[in-house]
Formats: sequence, structure tokens, C-alpha cells
Amino acid sequence: MRFQDLTSNPNVIRLGLFIGRHMPRCVGYAIARGGASFIACTKPEIYLTVRANLRQVMGPEMENKALHRLVRRVFYHAGQTYYDHFHAFTHGDEAVREMIRITEEDLANLAKAQSHGKGTMFVTGHLSNFDLAALALVLQGIEFQGLSLRDPIEGFKVLNLLRTEGGIKTTPVGIASLRGAIRRLRAGGVVGTGVDRPIGQGDEPVEFFGKTALLPTGHIRLALKTDATVVVGYCEFDADDGYRLRIEPPMELIRTGDRRHDVQVNAQRALDALEKTIRSHPDQWLLFVPVWPDENAEEPPKV
Repeated sequence: MRFQDLTSNPNVIRLGLFIGRHMPRCVGYAIARGGASFIACTKPEIYLTVRANLRQVMGPEMENKALHRLVRRVFYHAGQTYYDHFHAFTHGDEAVREMIRITEEDLANLAKAQSHGKGTMFVTGHLSNFDLAALALVLQGIEFQGLSLRDPIEGFKVLNLLRTEGGIKTTPVGIASLRGAIRRLRAGGVVGTGVDRPIGQGDEPVEFFGKTALLPTGHIRLALKTDATVVVGYCEFDADDGYRLRIEPPMELIRTGDRRHDVQVNAQRALDALEKTIRSHPDQWLLFVPVWPDENAEEPPKV
């Protein structure tokens, strides 16, 4: 069994929910630290994937030992976010509100996007505790549909069920869910999706950290089709202030009449906004699949 299959196993997720409900934070974080150390020592496939992704982000000038430490921090932060998400989810709305901060400025940016009566396409990345941030947004009275992976594996189905129980209408990408998203956007609603993870069907070449990657562009197609406003949001973590959901000012779409060009240029703009925060917090980019597959060809030197 691949390590990633193990971590997405529904029984492992249920165990995480049990730990989140019954164990104190010091225990949850200790487990996260131990898991990160184990991955850093054994270097399974998922370690090599994260290392290759971060090598492209950080550039060839980063020394191997420093890159190794960065990868280890990624896995520690991932474990930390899982514990905090499960803890808050199992302890109710107040626990979510206490754990993540959304400022008036951030909410004003989202309100501005909605003020014209159009739909809002909320695009995000796999940064820090993005699931917890989505729950916090729901508690602000924002109803939205989340587009997730097509044909998710069993563990992701459990996570999607948790998202739905938290008030997020989570729908794997398909004909029915896309039709629902179009109806929602045309009615002035909100649809959210991640845009920094390759999904296969529908991916197109874009520049990401100075290199071509195949990434989704369907969010821009939806926005252009429904005249929706695009908003970029993401979660970040600070050791002193905890988690915060940041929402950028609305992004007015460029429309030239050339559909293919408009999809490409607007998808690039949204991705560029996410790239800035990933550069600022590379240890919080929790992306465990290859973004540039050819970068995974060589194993790293021993450190």
C-alpha cells in the first residue's frame, strides 16, 4: 500500500476524528511531529513528491539539507492541521470560530464581490487548514458549493462527508455538479474550488513557479459563462495568531472575446495570486501529488 493510500484510508481518518475529539492538543501535535519525523527518515513516495514540488518553488539554490527540513515541516504542519480540523469539527461551531480568524476587511472583499448581484467563484489552494477555513466561512452565513475531485477515493469521500455535515455542499466534479454550479452562480451564489492541484481531465498548461504545469481552468470557464466575479482566498497559519482566512479583493475578469485566451490569462492571474502566498509560506503548501511530474524522476541525495 502506498503511503498516500494509507493516509487517505477511511479508518485512518476515523481514528483522526477520535484523536481530535478525545485527545488534548499536545498529544495531537506530538503525533503529528512523530509522523513527520517518520516520513522524513523513511522517505516514502509521498516525501519525494513533496520534495520535488518544493524544489521547484524554492529553486535550485536551496541546499539539500534545508530542503529536507522544509519537507519535514510540511508534514508536521499537515498533521497539525488535521488534528485542529478534527478537533474543531467534533467540538462544534464555537471551537471553529475560536480557531480561525476572518477580519472585517476579508469579509468586506467577499461582500464587494457579491454586491453586484452576480455569482462569486471562490478559488483557493491547498494552503494550511483550508478545510477549517471553509467551515469558518459557512459560520459567517456564506452558503456555497464546493467542487471536489472527480471519483474520489474512499478516504476523500469521508472528508467530503465531513465537509457536507459542516454545511458545505460538496460535489465531485461531474455533469450534474457543474450544472448545479452554473445555476448557483447565475442565481448570485458562491461556488468554491481548489486550483493548484492537477486533476487530469480539463487541465491546461499554465506557468506556475516559472515552469509549465497542467492545472485546472474550469473555474474560469464557469465564471466567464455565468458572468461571475472571481475571488482568491486562502488560509495561512501564524504561530502567534493561529489560523486566518484571507480573502483578496475581487478580480475583474479580462474579456477580449477570444474565449481560449480569456480562460488562459484569467486562470494565470488567479494562480499568480496563490503563488505569492505559497512563496511566503512554503511549509504550509499541503499538496501531495506531483505538480511537475518530470521533477520526480530523481531521488534526492542522502542528508
